[in-house]
Amino acid sequence: MIYKDISGSVIKFLVSLILIGAISVNAQDKNTEILVLEGLENVKSFEHNGDYYLAYENNRYRFEVDALDYVLSNISINNNINNVSILIQNRGIGIVQVVFNNKDFKGYKEGIISYKDFIESILFSLSVDNLNQKFKEIPTINSSFYKVDIPVGVELDYFIGDFTNSIRQKVNLQPSFSTVLGSGTEIYGVYNMPYFNEMDDDNFNHLKIARLSQDIRFKNNQFLNLSLGYFSNSRFGIHAKYHRFIKEERLRLNIDFGLTRKGNFNEEFKVETNYLLLYPVMLTGLTYRWIKYNTDISFNYGVYHKQDLGYKLNYTRQMGLTYIGLFMSKTTFGETVGFHFQAPIGFKKHLKPKRLRIRSREYFNLEYVYDRGDEIAREYNTGNNLLSQMSEYYPSVLKSSLLLIKK
Repeated sequence: MIYKDISGSVIKFLVSLILIGAISVNAQDKNTEILVLEGLENVKSFEHNGDYYLAYENNRYRFEVDALDYVLSNISINNNINNVSILIQNRGIGIVQVVFNNKDFKGYKEGIISYKDFIESILFSLSVDNLNQKFKEIPTINSSFYKVDIPVGVELDYFIGDFTNSIRQKVNLQPSFSTVLGSGTEIYGVYNMPYFNEMDDDNFNHLKIARLSQDIRFKNNQFLNLSLGYFSNSRFGIHAKYHRFIKEERLRLNIDFGLTRKGNFNEEFKVETNYLLLYPVMLTGLTYRWIKYNTDISFNYGVYHKQDLGYKLNYTRQMGLTYIGLFMSKTTFGETVGFHFQAPIGFKKHLKPKRLRIRSREYFNLEYVYDRGDEIAREYNTGNNLLSQMSEYYPSVLKSSLLLIKK
């Protein structure tokens, strides 16, 4: 009789453990379900040695910090978890980690710890080599690969004219095309449709950019982008960008190398090319990040388009998704100054990524260069890539922007 009571108690105890374990697993798995239902992609999660790990990629929200705020506001963490590590990805590549203690998270959720104190306790870092390895064998839910995005936007060019026409403008409607084929591999194109033009004879529809690119992340915060195809300013060829981040985003080494010829698509999608001249681009420089004011000060020196040798000094202030910058250049072609401006446009939140999605372009860009007749320090655009979006993932930007959301 005693034996039966003991055995019955043991069975009940084991069943209770199994049920608790099942509830624990289901609670953790529910986080991936919540993120996928919201439209986040490349979602992964697992638990190991009392810590919880979660990875995702945002192609739903215009600003990365809004996606992170959604994740922090909606995930649930079991009481048996010590620390939580979140890996934010771009094109399937891990970019930045967000690490916090579960006690602080629970304290914030229960109102014991203020939102500000919780955010201040979080570790934000670009150093994700070890964390990337942990996710290597974890299966992906809701992959971002082989989906087509078609952003539609407007481009504005202008220059200061004479007294008869003080400001001359060119307005282009530009639908784009992008699809990610694998980790860091993207096909990207921009179709240019002139709407209003007072500047030049470029009055026909044509494919402005058509390129294949590969983003690669190496150890110790090193990034490389390789692009092959047709770029802006009627250039075609290859271009490579290398960035090495030192002390997180505080200091960055930049190297650009390109080999291009003159070539572009005409209105009938036929290639018009001059194979005789090969123009090398070789630039190197440093960018210092003044973290307190989210400001970049950069200096680049080398060979620009058409063997134009010299330097460019750039000052850019970042305010969330708005960028305002001033620059000056001095090369063998002469000296010039100008400014550039980028502001968010369209919707804060796009439709969920599907096999085919049409959406608004996220930014409006404007650049003005005084006296461009000699093409001083002229650069071409190879299209969006991981490196052109990195400032949204900077630890200081994520932290300061989270603090502003609920200020």
